[in-house]
Amino acid sequence: MKKKYLLLTLIVPFVVTGCSTSESSSVSDVEISDDAIVTEDGAVVLGDYSSLEGTKEITTVTDDDIESEIESTLADEAQYTDVTRAIKTGDYVTLYMTATIDGDELYEFTQEDGGYEVVAGDESFGSEIDDKLIGSKVGDEFSITVTYDDDFDDSDLAGNTVDYQIEIGAVQEEEIPELTDEYVKENFGYDTVDEYKESVRESLEESNEANSVYSLGIDLISQVTEASTIEYYSDELYEEQEELVNSNYESYMELFGASSVEEIYEMFDMTQDDVDQEIMDSVYTIIVVNAIAQVEGIEISEDDFDTEAQALAESWDYESLEDLEADYTEDEIMYYLLKNRVIDLLISNATVTEVEASDDEEE
Repeated sequence: MKKKYLLLTLIVPFVVTGCSTSESSSVSDVEISDDAIVTEDGAVVLGDYSSLEGTKEITTVTDDDIESEIESTLADEAQYTDVTRAIKTGDYVTLYMTATIDGDELYEFTQEDGGYEVVAGDESFGSEIDDKLIGSKVGDEFSITVTYDDDFDDSDLAGNTVDYQIEIGAVQEEEIPELTDEYVKENFGYDTVDEYKESVRESLEESNEANSVYSLGIDLISQVTEASTIEYYSDELYEEQEELVNSNYESYMELFGASSVEEIYEMFDMTQDDVDQEIMDSVYTIIVVNAIAQVEGIEISEDDFDTEAQALAESWDYESLEDLEADYTEDEIMYYLLKNRVIDLLISNATVTEVEASDDEEE
């Protein structure tokens, strides 16, 4: 599911701005130019956005893309059955485990807290432990000491010698549905597998197009922001974006199992200065988007909001608008919809060159 973790990146803009700025908690504290546009949260002298240039990447949907999407969909529908046989590669294994380094506890996963689930063969704790798992059964126990290379994926384990005491708590076999005409008719509403594959192709093409347009739009907004001068932004706007950006990275902590936000920064090769700049980029972009909307008379009525927010919820795989609103505030949704309309305006006035996406970008 997409949901909050990754879609925050669509609301928090990641752009590098070159605009100059003044900052104050009150608009009365700064001198505002006669040609500045004053919005609720700031004031900006807008750069020219009447004749921007941008590149729109075209990503071709391949048969491999379709197969990969179908495999992912079928995996989501997989059933898991408890087994008592010996563990095989691909089984889901629950471990009750204690890990220590020089006698100091590193991890403890007990039966009471549900243990820790691994996929046999994925080498989550290294190949040596996986070699012990394969062929074991529920209830088996073993001790093992593993010395990890300095470049091991888990930073807690890398470069350390770790003593493990492990008990096999449960083993489940994954059963992925077989793609047949009968299955797609019952679950997806298509008569044949070929019809279903064609629908997947169309869905991927629509998704690629939407992502390409959005990326182009963000680039155009960035160009306007770089050419603009922010004369004022409110403390309230800054604090809102600071909280949003920080909560984004805190959400990644849960997603990637990190113990601190600094680990996430390291994962993305970032520093605190980069995060601070991201907050300012977000502040500047919001002011510029709102200013363009104000100049161009772009507004979203209550009826438009209901219709477009519902469509947004569906495109982001939410079951209902209420579920979307549980993750995002009305102001966040409104801003996203408004930004999309500003993007439409900028693209309509821009000179756009279409290019094929490179293999690296397609991946």
